[in-house]
Amino acid sequence: MSEPKTGRGALFTGGLAAILASACCLGPLVLIALGFSG
Repeated sequence: MSEPKTGRGALFTGGLAAILASACCLGPLVLIALGFSG
């Protein structure tokens, strides 16, 4: 199993960025939906 480190690093960074972006966008929406707006 010899995977290029650059590929894994880019994939990990992309996944982390996607998780942070989705959390940033969905977090407030979920709170508002649950009635914690403000």
